[in-house]
Order: sequence, then structure tokens, then C-alpha cells
Amino acid sequence: MDSLWHASVIVLVLVFIGGSDANPAARRHGQLDVNHKKQPLQTSRPYNIAHRGSNGEIPEETAAAYLRAIEEGADFIETDILASEDGHLICFHDVTLENTTDIASRTEFAGRKRTYEVQGVNMTGWFTGM
Repeated sequence: MDSLWHASVIVLVLVFIGGSDANPAARRHGQLDVNHKKQPLQTSRPYNIAHRGSNGEIPEETAAAYLRAIEEGADFIETDILASEDGHLICFHDVTLENTTDIASRTEFAGRKRTYEVQGVNMTGWFTGM
């Protein structure tokens, strides 16, 4: 119940902030400011978007990769979000785990190997969630 209340408050704050107008005087008088043009966040240089964090030297989609991207001056961090089988949201790019973990060598997970059709192709492996 507390988490629902907190979520409701957060949504209301975001709606209030997102719904605010750059010209409050026009809003008070019921006018629409048609001459107001939205400006991009910045125009002096291209955006630096960190794809899955700072990949290459640090495993992608990890907190360390995100922190490194911030240290390197990233304007935005692009990530992939998947839901695990138990409903937790995780930042992970691949549909299966064997390319980025040692799951194939872990006998306790042998029974979780599955075959699913993914985008028209049968794939066998340890899936993040389906």
C-alpha cells in the first residue's frame, strides 16, 4: 500500500512538472502561445550517447559501465531493459545468458535450458525470461 501511495505521488509530481508551460501568463488567460518554439537541449555539438554504458573495457549493461560512461562525459546512456521470468526488470541486451555468463558450465542451471522461437528462429539456451 505504501509503495502504491509513493508511486501515485511520483506520477502526480511528474504530470505537474511535465504539464507546466513555458509561458504561464498565456496559460492563465487561456491562450496558446503558437510562436513558442521548443529548443533542443543543446546545439553546440553532437550528443554523446553511451550504448549499453561504456562497453569495450567494462562488461556492458553493468553499473560500472554506466558510471564509466558518465566519467567519459556521456550525455545519455542507452540501455536495453528486459523482464526476468520472476518479473524483475534487468538491463541486458541478449535474449540468452550464455554469451555473457558462465551459465553453460553451471550444473545447477542445466535443467533451465530451453528452446523458444525468437523472431521466427528457434533458439536454444538459457533465457533471461519469456
